[in-house]
Amino acid sequence: NGRAGAFSAVRPFEAPVVGASVLADANGRRVVHVELDLTASGARYEPGDSVGVRCPNDHESLKAAAAALGVKEVSSSELIHNADLSAAPSRSVLRALAGWCSDTKERDLCLALAARPAGKLLYDACVARPRLKAYELLAALPSCRPPSEAALAGALPRLSARYYSVASSPLTPDGAARKEIVSLCFSVVKYEAGAGTNAAHSLEGADRVYARKGLCTTWLDELVRPVLAGKTITDRVPCFLKPSEAFALPEDPDAPILMVGPGTGVAPFVGFLEHRARKRRA
Repeated sequence: NGRAGAFSAVRPFEAPVVGASVLADANGRRVVHVELDLTASGARYEPGDSVGVRCPNDHESLKAAAAALGVKEVSSSELIHNADLSAAPSRSVLRALAGWCSDTKERDLCLALAARPAGKLLYDACVARPRLKAYELLAALPSCRPPSEAALAGALPRLSARYYSVASSPLTPDGAARKEIVSLCFSVVKYEAGAGTNAAHSLEGADRVYARKGLCTTWLDELVRPVLAGKTITDRVPCFLKPSEAFALPEDPDAPILMVGPGTGVAPFVGFLEHRARKRRA
């Protein structure tokens, strides 16, 4: 399995959280630094690699799913961990929901949203611009009753891994040994959606603006908050290493480098600089 070890997106490693800190928390932007212990995974990371994180669906989406299913709580691991309840409802999802609606108006609404090209403008106004989530639509359809957790999970897209650049060196500070403690840095995603909808569709009145948040960054931030308070947690982060094929430092630690990160942020370069400094000390 090479440097990635025996784990993957299908079979992630449950990594212990061994450290966390807040790098910034002002002007609506929160940046968190997390350290995960990959030692038992067999992975050997290098700067330039990334780590895929498999987060579960959040409590709000699972509560909506349970209500639609008529159960106290969702028990299916497939629905909790592998089906994306927060994805925008696609045409296939809309058609599945329509088939589970006993109310004619609710069924017709789903089919109208799924229709092409007739429903394109309706979909833009009701789904695309407000970033409507599948579970929100499910909650808005009282007559929609999926027959089982497996049926609902099967209708939804897969909940994909979120990738974060490695922001550390595997070398110890003196450069003499390795340690598979990997650092990740992420901004907790928060944004608003829906602005401009009325103008785009020649509608009167003020736009309805929706507060949105990133699924994985919100989950990670909440998971490590006890660590930030100095406590030890037993919760693990399901993750796997994704080795880089070309994004790496030159072998010569003295070779000059120009670092440009269009879209990558500064996290991988923090790892590059730390690794170069530690190699020079070896």
